[in-house]
Amino acid sequence: MRRPDQPAPQKRLVGAAAAREKAGPVRRVAAALAEPGYILLLLIAIGSLVLLFLPSMPGNPEMLLHIVWWPTAALVLLWRLAHFLFDNRHYINARLGLRPPKAPASYVRALFDDYADYYDNHLMVELAYAGPNLLRGAVDRRLDGRSPLVVDLGCGTGICGPLFRPLAETLIGVDLSPDMLARAEARGIYDRLVEADLVRYMAQAEDRVDLCLAADVFVYIGDLAPAFRAIAAALSEGGYFAFTTEAGAGRDWTLQRSGRYAHGRDYILGLARQCGLIVVSVEAATLRTQRGEPVTGDVWLLQRPTVPA
Repeated sequence: MRRPDQPAPQKRLVGAAAAREKAGPVRRVAAALAEPGYILLLLIAIGSLVLLFLPSMPGNPEMLLHIVWWPTAALVLLWRLAHFLFDNRHYINARLGLRPPKAPASYVRALFDDYADYYDNHLMVELAYAGPNLLRGAVDRRLDGRSPLVVDLGCGTGICGPLFRPLAETLIGVDLSPDMLARAEARGIYDRLVEADLVRYMAQAEDRVDLCLAADVFVYIGDLAPAFRAIAAALSEGGYFAFTTEAGAGRDWTLQRSGRYAHGRDYILGLARQCGLIVVSVEAATLRTQRGEPVTGDVWLLQRPTVPA
């Protein structure tokens, strides 16, 4: 089995995403509408109209058609409803006040595949996203010189790349969305791009990571314990872990009505202690705006301590 940080799978996955990008928005919409679910709904609509306006026939055969058609149509509609509820279960959980430990990977992947075309402009211009610059500032105050291996978790289109490329001998980007990775690849900044779940990638990493970044990533994960354990284990001695979290009202974590997770400082401090990480710095900051209002959070820099010789 190939390790997730090997380049061959990345080229294949990102290449597939690039091919979809070249297809253009019209063809992408056409491909979406050609999905079996939409075709079935179209057939149901056409068939229902035909049955409603079907003229009377000798022997009343339309009665048989009604007996067969309407239950079948109802089953298909119920299937589509179940499909819709399943795809949107994360937002439904948020609206109902439930607390799943993280957003489903399928939800995150689909969200950012759809978001990729206008992600950079929307995030940086309309939302005034400051996460990457805030992380670079936190790292600059502590890091002396370049890091052999920097991993950008949830790298998206590679917004962090230009800021951290000068600090990295090797820069790896990890993300769930192939369409986002295609745009990160187009920047020509990363040495390697990997489509993977961040916890699985870090848990399987064979090379020690000197600087791990997670900008605006943990808003899609509530229970951060698995991520912290995997990252702490993968860090080199003296290695840094820089990330942002949205400010939470509770002591641990909450799923907000927006579908994004917020985390309390006490919760992060407790996880750092459990994983043997030192809190180098934590600063409150405005991470971005939402509907013209500031979204506040924390900018964290943790470190794996150096074991005395």
